[in-house]
Amino acid sequence: MASKRKQKFSAPISHEDIGALERIIIAESPVFRDSERYSAMFNQIFPPPNDRYPGLSSPEKNDPSVEVEREWIIRILDFLLECYPHPVNMALDSIRTGLIEVNRGLSPNIFKPHKPAKGGKSNFIAQQAMNLAILAADYIHDVVGNDDAYRQELIDAATSNLEIDMWRKRLDRSYENRAIVTWSDLSGAKRVLARSVADAKAATGRSPWSGKSAS
Repeated sequence: MASKRKQKFSAPISHEDIGALERIIIAESPVFRDSERYSAMFNQIFPPPNDRYPGLSSPEKNDPSVEVEREWIIRILDFLLECYPHPVNMALDSIRTGLIEVNRGLSPNIFKPHKPAKGGKSNFIAQQAMNLAILAADYIHDVVGNDDAYRQELIDAATSNLEIDMWRKRLDRSYENRAIVTWSDLSGAKRVLARSVADAKAATGRSPWSGKSAS
């Protein structure tokens, strides 16, 4: 008896149709009210890096255009983040963060179970925690106004001035954000500092600091 033939043709992935509410939002977009004007503006602000559709074909090894294409997509995502409210901007920011991780030579951990970063480069979770720890430490430094008291606050948070300064140098500019405010007083800043220090060390695989060599 003849064996069953293996199917060779793969049906194209069908586009998932959008719902009525999504169509209303798209129809209300100013882009579709004056498409010719906005198309010209977008081409002027975000000119494509080349005539190749990004990601459509596999590039040659060490092809520099791949880096340019990623930077182009990240720039457009930065723009779109300002155009859309939560939760759409949160999804866009996740994609943007993943592309930045790829640019930094890391496997994006946005959609993977958490594990400490390898290869000497701290991942997004560590970078985010370092940024918050630096901001909280600077706030505490200014409010306390005393070096000895500030040093003790760092010890209480299981860190040191030396470690905070080291994180300033390790913080990638792509993740640096000085506008984050997640506290309203000194006690709130202390809690954020302690939590961020713990998160940064967990994400980089470092063991808890003993506090014996505080600076």
